[in-house]
This record gives sequence, structure tokens and C-alpha cells, in this order.
Amino acid sequence: FSPVLDLFAEVLMTPTFPQEDFERLRQQMMVQIKSRQDRSGSWADFLTMQKFYQGTPYGRDVMGTEETLKKLKRQDVVNFYQSQYRPEGSILAVSGRFNSEMEQTIKNKFSSWKGNGNYSKTKVQNFAAPAGGFIKVQTPHKAQTEIRMIQPGIHRSHPDYLKLRLAN
Repeated sequence: FSPVLDLFAEVLMTPTFPQEDFERLRQQMMVQIKSRQDRSGSWADFLTMQKFYQGTPYGRDVMGTEETLKKLKRQDVVNFYQSQYRPEGSILAVSGRFNSEMEQTIKNKFSSWKGNGNYSKTKVQNFAAPAGGFIKVQTPHKAQTEIRMIQPGIHRSHPDYLKLRLAN
């Protein structure tokens, strides 16, 4: 428990973002982006989300693009960490079998985590679903066909949300 907690606290509160790790991960992401088109399911998922959420942050790939990854610098990641990974906007959830001593150890470990006063709360964006549409992407080199359908769902606070989720 102790070594894992120490490592988790270090990674969360005092990351170093070594340049060699940054470069290695950036290259891995570039390979993933390039190879996605060769995986029918991944490519269909990407295109569906891109079209459905067009014009919103959800319509952009979380990995970015080859162009954005090429421009990304280690300092950009550091700046993002410093502005967004703050205790003011975080909830630490602990689940499992633990006693009051472990709970106190966890609280003590994270009690020194202080914000820098620069936390900017992320604004949730409203979303209007597109009118509909059909996307057809020819991949003649593939033997497999992937079909995706997407539509807006009901809000999580709707009384039928869990029933519909179960049915889905």
C-alpha cells in the first residue's frame, strides 16, 4: 500500500515530465494516429464521433492530429498540468478494503497538495445534435465493413436514464 500510494502522490503532485518520456509518448501517439485508418472499428468510431460532434471539443480526437503533435512541446504539457491538475478541481475517490489508519495516511499524503491560485474551471459546452447524415468511407483494401449509428441520448438526470442504458 505505502509504495503505491507514494508513487501515486508523486506522479500527481510533483510530476517531472522527462523530455525522453515526452518524446517516446508523442511518437507512440503518432503511430496510433497513423495506424487507426488500418483498423476498421477504430476508424469508424473516429469518423462517427468527428461528424456527430462537429464544431465542439468532442468532435476532436483526444490524441490530436499529426500536425498538433508535431507542434506540441514538453513545456505545453507542463503548463497544462500547472493550470488544470489542481486540488481545487479534483476529487480523490478511494474504494476497496481499507481501515481508518489507511484513510488517515491517504489524507495526510495529499494534505500538502496546494493549488497555485490559477485554476480555471472548465466550462461544459451545450451540444446541439446535427440534423443527421450518412458517411460512407471506401476502404477497398479492407475485407471488413463497419457500421456505426449515433444519436443524442437523454440527460443522465432523466428518470428513465438507467432503464434506457440497460436496454441499450
